[in-house]
Amino acid sequence: MKQTKTILIVLSLFWATSCADKQTKSDSQSTEKSSTKVDSIGDIRSDNVVHMPTDSIIDPMLVDGFGDLKIELDYKQVQSEYGIPDSLSKMEIWGADGEYHQTVYFTKMGIELDVIGDNEVKRTVNMITIKSPSKLRTKYGIGIGSHYEDVLRSYKASIDTESLTENSIVVGSIYGGLIFELKDKVVTLMFLGAAAE
Repeated sequence: MKQTKTILIVLSLFWATSCADKQTKSDSQSTEKSSTKVDSIGDIRSDNVVHMPTDSIIDPMLVDGFGDLKIELDYKQVQSEYGIPDSLSKMEIWGADGEYHQTVYFTKMGIELDVIGDNEVKRTVNMITIKSPSKLRTKYGIGIGSHYEDVLRSYKASIDTESLTENSIVVGSIYGGLIFELKDKVVTLMFLGAAAE
């Protein structure tokens, strides 16, 4: 009887140690898994990517526009550089920010701008959309026709990995950043500004 109790105690200790060992291995593996991510392409990357806060503004050191076309650029400078736009939307006030907005289209150049301000003196560029046939590029040389891998390599430290897909790359955040839309791993559209409030 005494021997049976001893065997049961030894087995219990062995089982408890084994469970603790498995839990330690499981914790270790989950930590290991969380330190790497596999994106939709199958690339494995370290999870040391900087996740910018959702209320972040655009980092001017990272993205300062497309050539001379920048956020907060005076609209008069845009007109002197690009001339008369192909078309304009009606000016309207947005409830989100209380500003007057107008969309300005330079269709032949592949440029679409959201301009804010209630008079000619104070109007500035608020958001920029670049499409074909534009040849404008970011400060890292990314433009329409650039490849997925080139965008990842150029902006790897500031990509929002939570929203990363084959068709969309967000640098910074949708609340203030640079968004690349892609088709077949090729950039077809670039957007700079706040895509969401």
